Formats: sequence, structure tokens, C-alpha cells
Amino acid sequence: MQSRSSPRWPIWRCSIESEYLSRLVDLTEFLIRPTMSPCAENQSVPTSLATTRECAQSTQKGDLFPMTLDLATVPPIAGESAIRIRDILRRSHGAFREDWLSRKFRYSESQAHEIAKAMESAGFVRWDRERERRDKSPFQWYSVTDAGDDITRASAARRIRRKTANAALMEFMKRVQRINASPEYLYSVKRVAVFGSFLERRERLGDVDVAVDLKSRVAFDKKHKWVEIFQQHAWATGRSFSTFVEEIFWPRREVLLMLKSRKRSISIQSWGSFVEMEKPKNFRYKVLFGDVDEVGCELARARREQRIESS
Repeated sequence: MQSRSSPRWPIWRCSIESEYLSRLVDLTEFLIRPTMSPCAENQSVPTSLATTRECAQSTQKGDLFPMTLDLATVPPIAGESAIRIRDILRRSHGAFREDWLSRKFRYSESQAHEIAKAMESAGFVRWDRERERRDKSPFQWYSVTDAGDDITRASAARRIRRKTANAALMEFMKRVQRINASPEYLYSVKRVAVFGSFLERRERLGDVDVAVDLKSRVAFDKKHKWVEIFQQHAWATGRSFSTFVEEIFWPRREVLLMLKSRKRSISIQSWGSFVEMEKPKNFRYKVLFGDVDEVGCELARARREQRIESS
């Protein structure tokens, strides 16, 4: 039986070309290395933003446990329920032809056309003329938009009470403390912020949205010694990993899974997506762990950059 203490595919002696491996390591390091705090730069921060914690930025999709939209807030489309529309978008796998609706869901041609156009009007799909021309298709092609992707992740689960949400958040913060106090994890929690419906005056909530910023306890050195440390940590779990990338991403994912703890009431967002995500003007958040002023500075910087890009 193979020992877990030795690599199953030694990264410096594997058959992969060394140049390719080096680029893969560099790319992975770029993806998991935390970004430098913008507050390290000499920039002025609007006092109103730091105190009221309100901002508006452009869209960037999350990459951890995507926020779950409440299907109860989605109106019917062309007479079809939100659950049915979600099912259509899920089964389309990102794109579909209008006649596919007829074949897959037994709609008439007129019904399929009506539903496709209604989803387009709602912003869930867009007419994909390029694909239509490329395939020389006699039927219209539609591609699922970001808003449509949100629908595919939407939940029809029952809403939770405020008391349940409060208890879930308290338990979440206890897990944050346990992780930061335990040397067995290669990542610690640097910052936590709660946002969304939890901060509104509602008795019933969909889930508790929390943004989490993780910090590696292992330095990302130029000789890539951190890669071997991450791999050894992954192998020690006894889990099976199908790729090299899965192995070195495991220490980060391990912490996220611990924080999530299979709780449907908790929705974890990456810190980057929290900073860059589109926000309404009345957006509110609360820093539960970390430097409040630093977070305000980071959000302010993101807002300024988005204003420059949109101007």
C-alpha cells in the first residue's frame, strides 16, 4: 500500500514538462494568494463610507458557495412557475435552441417561442446570434445570462426565522475562533462581514450571507516550498485528489467546508466577490471580525475604480 507521506506524482520529478509545471504553480499561487490591502496605499477614504458602510460597485460573480436567490421573489414567466423556469435553465447547461424547449418539455412551437422571449425580456437569457450564424440554425439560439445563472442556484427551501439566523451566525463565528486557534489548519480567517437580508428588519430570511477573507499561514516563497507543504497536508487527510490543483487548493477548501459545516442557513462568499459585487445604493454590511476601517477603505477603492471604468 502506498504511503501518504510520499507523493503519488512527485511534482519535481513527474513526467510533466518542468516549464508547464512551473506555470501551473505560478497560476495557482496567483489564484490563492491574498491581495495586498488597499489601505496600505496612501489614499483618502470618504468618512461617510467608512461609517455607514454603504457602497455600490459593479458585478463580479462569487466563487465559493454562491448566494442563493429566494425563488419566492421570482415572478412567473409566461405562465410558468419560478421552479419550472429554474429547471429549464438548469437543464440547458448554459445555452439552448428554441426547438429544444419543445422536444425536452413538450411545449408547442408557439409556447416555446413565448417562454424563450419571456425569459429574454426578464434578462435570464439573451439571443445568441453568433451561435445561430455559426451553426446555420433555422431556430433561435439563447445563452443563459448571469441573472439566469442566479436563477439556477435559486432555492425553494423554506425561509428561516430571525432567531434561527442569529443562532446560525453565532455558531459560525465560534467556528471562526476554533479555526484561528487551531494550528492544524494552514489557513486562518482574517476578516468576516455579514451583509444582505440579515441586516434588514425581517423576521423571515432566506439565508445568512457572510463574506470571508482567508490568510495563508504558510508563506508563498519564490522556491515554491509552500507547494510541498500544501500537498503533504492534503495527503495526510487520506482523501483522493484527481489533480495536482485539487491537492494544493485543499487547505483553503478545508477551512471553507469547516466554516460552512453543511449549514443551509449560511451562504459563504469570497472576499473578492463581496468587494466587487454589484450593490444597491442602500447596501449595508457589518464587519464581524477584522479591521473595520480597512474594510471601508477597500470598498471605497473598489467603488472609485468602478466609477473610473464606467466613465
